Amino acid sequence: MNDKKLVNTLNSTIVSLYKAMGFGVLTLILGGLLAYLGLHGFFLVNRSWVAPTVISPSDERILELNAKTAAQAAAREKLVAERLELRTRLDDAQRIIVAEESFLERFDVAMHADRSFRARELGELLALREKQLHTRREFDTSSIPYAGMAKERAQMLQTASLLDREAFLTTNHQLAQLGHSNFLLAEKEVDLDTRIQELRRDIRAIDAVSSGDAKGKPGGSVGVLKLQQERTEAELELARARELAAALEENLRSIDGSIARYDQLLAAIKSSPYLKAMEGNLTVAFVPYHNIEAVEPGEALYGCDLGLIWCRQVGSVARVLDGEVNKKHPIRNLILRGAMVEVELQDESWAMEDLLHLGHAPFYF
Repeated sequence: MNDKKLVNTLNSTIVSLYKAMGFGVLTLILGGLLAYLGLHGFFLVNRSWVAPTVISPSDERILELNAKTAAQAAAREKLVAERLELRTRLDDAQRIIVAEESFLERFDVAMHADRSFRARELGELLALREKQLHTRREFDTSSIPYAGMAKERAQMLQTASLLDREAFLTTNHQLAQLGHSNFLLAEKEVDLDTRIQELRRDIRAIDAVSSGDAKGKPGGSVGVLKLQQERTEAELELARARELAAALEENLRSIDGSIARYDQLLAAIKSSPYLKAMEGNLTVAFVPYHNIEAVEPGEALYGCDLGLIWCRQVGSVARVLDGEVNKKHPIRNLILRGAMVEVELQDESWAMEDLLHLGHAPFYF
């Protein structure tokens, strides 16, 4: 009887234990399900979570940023060197322009003075030629009849034996000198005419050179032609220098624009907080785009000791970093798009947590 009672008690105890175990297992399953649903529900409705991480100097992004900075700086320095070379060439072209313009200005003054001198000489020679023509006419009027008469008289006297041979030769010599003088006058007349023609031709050539209409005009003396050649060469050199200067100025403006763009790019790169990671670890946090509206510099960050409870402030947001980042969802097999924010933590150990929360604790405790 006692044995049967003991067996019944034992069976009752075992059944109670099975019931307790079943209730416990059911409670655990239900609790896990609730936790699973609650966690997914939290990420479904919560807009304040961020995922902290630490960027080290050896991080791929930092190395890439450093390499990009070096490449852009090298390209900028190359442009600066090209600009210096272009500036030197432009300065040289401008010096040539100034020198050629000064030469052409002085050339015109000299040509004007030379023309005035030749015109004055031409006027004097024309006046002298008039006097010479007058003298020649008087000489011819008086010397030709005299020479004929003297020669005829000398021959008559010699025939009549009234003039010795010496006197006859002296008379002939005087008549020859008279003819030689006539020849000299004719020669001087030819020289004057030649010089007058040369001066007129030179003046026409100088006028053509000065007016820039020398092409197709008859040239003057060799000296004037050389002056014309020098002026033409100076004008061509001036035109080449002006065209070169204009092209160099355009290239300089283009290079200045490129350098300015490089400066802006380098300034943007250098202002990136990611460069801080080159000196030491940089603590940042990933913020998905649907949480980004809650992010502001100075916004408090909360960390939880037990999942999503027992939370306290552990730091704040410093700034939002430029650029888009892709990161896996904390609990789902889903790639999220978002941005990185630089954070300042009171204790760097919080950077090892999976989640931090913006503004307040998830459940305000």
